[in-house]
Amino acid sequence: MRSERFDSSMEHAPAPIAILDNHYRFVKVNRAMAKVHRITSEAHVGITFDKVVTSLSPLILPLLAKVFATGETAEAEILGEPAYLGTSRPWLAVCFPSGESEIGFMALQATAQKQISVSNRNFLVDN
Repeated sequence: MRSERFDSSMEHAPAPIAILDNHYRFVKVNRAMAKVHRITSEAHVGITFDKVVTSLSPLILPLLAKVFATGETAEAEILGEPAYLGTSRPWLAVCFPSGESEIGFMALQATAQKQISVSNRNFLVDN
């Protein structure tokens, strides 16, 4: 029952989330991730990360490899363009262990965080 609730929560989470296997193939993708890539969740399954996210793969694949090598969470801020938006935005890519042979991947929009940081810096400079 808990697993079903977790799966349901992940599916409806507003942040793009995916589970990948040890060959970087998508195992599970939530609705938000499917929306970012403009393909269905089902169409992701079995396809490698670099085939779906070609432009960002050089930045993300080393993070995924680091998680497999160390078993620890890895994250990096990246600049990318979600297919459904058509504009580049800063994202926080977070990769984390998910079971023994899978990795979780989340893409969190960093735009709001960036705007707050810039506002804080401007406030400190002005005062």
